[in-house]
Amino acid sequence: MALAFTAAALFALHARGPTPAPAVQMHDPGVMISLLEEAPAPPAPHVEPPKPVPHAPTAAARRPAPAPVAAPTIPADVSPEADAPVMLPAEAAAPPPAAPSHASVEAAYAAALRQNVDARTEVPNTAEYRLLKPSGSPQVCFTLDRGGGNPSNVAVTHRSGSTILDTQALRIVAAGHYPPFPEAAFPGEQRHIFVITIEFRS
Repeated sequence: MALAFTAAALFALHARGPTPAPAVQMHDPGVMISLLEEAPAPPAPHVEPPKPVPHAPTAAARRPAPAPVAAPTIPADVSPEADAPVMLPAEAAAPPPAAPSHASVEAAYAAALRQNVDARTEVPNTAEYRLLKPSGSPQVCFTLDRGGGNPSNVAVTHRSGSTILDTQALRIVAAGHYPPFPEAAFPGEQRHIFVITIEFRS
């Protein structure tokens, strides 16, 4: 009975075909690793390489190149090593003081004559003057040469009403010694006539 079962079992096994290879057992009996062939990796998709992007020209690249500068020409008779003198601009000279006008110079000279006469003016020291004590302002004219000095042609042009005072005025003017004319005064004249009024107060 047992033999018959065994033979039937063997026949059944023979009929199924070859027995598959047993799985490899590792040291850990709970882990089973199957020996399977590794499937080939799928081919990588074809990717087009990126196209190069042209660079925009910069401002410096767009600027035109500077034109060549010609070297300065040196005259044949001038040595390049010689130091040429450098001309500096002259400083603006201060304008000369304005020359005084003829009128102002002549007025200043007339004032000097006035001071000369006033410094010598005094009333007559006579008994007649002390008795009468006249007052008045005689006007006297006189001529002076350009070099100054003593006057000429002394005369009363406007009487004071008192002979004593007119005579005293003539004496004062005639006795004076006057300075020469300034160069800018009375141009073209060798002599000049002056008129002065002398005031006497009693």
